[in-house]
Amino acid sequence: MRKLFLTFFSIGSFLNFTAAQTQMVSKMSFEDAEMSAYQIDINIAPDQVIDLWDEFWDDHYNIDVDREDRNREREIYLAKEVSAEAISNKPFDIYSLLTTTAEDKTTVSLGFGLGYDIYAGKDQFQEVFQSAERILNEFEAYSYQKFYRQRVADWQKQLEDAREEKADLEEDMAKRESKIEDLVKDINDLRNDLEKARKKNEEARADLPQKTQRVYELERELRAAEQLLTKWQ
Repeated sequence: MRKLFLTFFSIGSFLNFTAAQTQMVSKMSFEDAEMSAYQIDINIAPDQVIDLWDEFWDDHYNIDVDREDRNREREIYLAKEVSAEAISNKPFDIYSLLTTTAEDKTTVSLGFGLGYDIYAGKDQFQEVFQSAERILNEFEAYSYQKFYRQRVADWQKQLEDAREEKADLEEDMAKRESKIEDLVKDINDLRNDLEKARKKNEEARADLPQKTQRVYELERELRAAEQLLTKWQ
């Protein structure tokens, strides 16, 4: 029952969900580099967002982002001298940081470099910088679509399994009900047989004195006849 409640709670949380807003951060540290960046909160556990982030870049831009550094609270991803016309007509570097902000919440930060110690920001390479906001919004939709598509598939599988278990249980119950009916009939038949046997026993017990008297009389007659036979031999 608790598992079912948690499932409905998760669905309700998603249905009440409103899209997160990207925020610009004027200075963000990506280990050995500092730059302006955009960031967004994703209401999915960090270990799942990590996989989704990899898949997003591969699916949308055919780019592999490599995990550069990791600890319990963050994951840094870098991709050096990559190309994507939707972002820039020149090679660029991708700086991204996935930070654990809660058990089921991850903050994703994204910035771009366009050469040695050159980074996109609101004052330079503005179009490239603004693409970070667009990409994070794309990733938000991508991540929730994939995450909840998998959740729906999982819930469908659980529902199918639950329905099958329910059907099996009902079938077993029907078989047992049939067996119970047979057993009840057997019990009733045995009770009838028992009553008949008891009635016959009572009738026999009532006849027993008469039969006993008859045996006694016959034994007496036999002894008398045997004595007469002995006398006349």
